[in-house]
Amino acid sequence: MQLGNIILLLFIFVFILLGNKCTSSKMDHGSCDQIGIIRDYSGLDGCQWMIESNGKKYQPILDGNLSFEFKRDQKITFSYSNYDGMGICMAGQMIKISCITEL
Repeated sequence: MQLGNIILLLFIFVFILLGNKCTSSKMDHGSCDQIGIIRDYSGLDGCQWMIESNGKKYQPILDGNLSFEFKRDQKITFSYSNYDGMGICMAGQMIKISCITEL
């Protein structure tokens, strides 16, 4: 009987840990609250896809857990955080995309 209680407590502990991980993962990925358009800037040296939103240009870097196929003039919703890095393309601010969906 004591072994059964230990197994039950272990199961509850693992369940709580996994439940907390899922909750924080959703919060980290943002809510895709920005609207933008994908533009092809491959005509500029070192550039490819850019996001235009609210009169600004952004160089997107996808979070490691995301995959997304960029297309010319694609309307999207996205969320991001500032990216502290340097790129070859100097056409816009570099951002790390945490959430992206096609409209």
